[in-house]
Amino acid sequence: MEYQRRIARAMDYINRNLGESLSLESVARQAQFSKYHFHRLFRTFVGETVSNFSLRLRLEKSARGLIWDINKNITDIALDNGFSSSQHFATAFRSYFKVTPRSYRKKFLKSEYTTDNYYKTTMGNRLGTDDSTDFTWPDLSRKIPFPHRVEVKQMETLHLA
Repeated sequence: MEYQRRIARAMDYINRNLGESLSLESVARQAQFSKYHFHRLFRTFVGETVSNFSLRLRLEKSARGLIWDINKNITDIALDNGFSSSQHFATAFRSYFKVTPRSYRKKFLKSEYTTDNYYKTTMGNRLGTDDSTDFTWPDLSRKIPFPHRVEVKQMETLHLA
């Protein structure tokens, strides 16, 4: 249980600092492990390496940004999410989503669903308020399926020291 809590703390640290260049040492420090031991444990618990986990989160956050921040250019979204250049971002994005960032955005801009609140449920909301008029809720009657393949895997129970 202690290991799970420490790995979860490291995952939370990664998620909070996606726009920064994180070293394995700095993430391992959050979990209070050596970088070598942490790398093995992280892969066992999470099912992917620290760098793959971080890259996946940055790409998924960028994909949301392409839809939600339609007035922001792609390079700014890439830089905001920790990519060194728009070229690096475009290559990684295409490898992960099998489409370019521009095509991904165009697909949603052409869709009638981008004008409703389904993909923009948090845009413009003021945090820390109880005023229900400050929040935008999705129109569930117009809900469309998530456009990417989702795979749920059943894993065997892992017993660790």
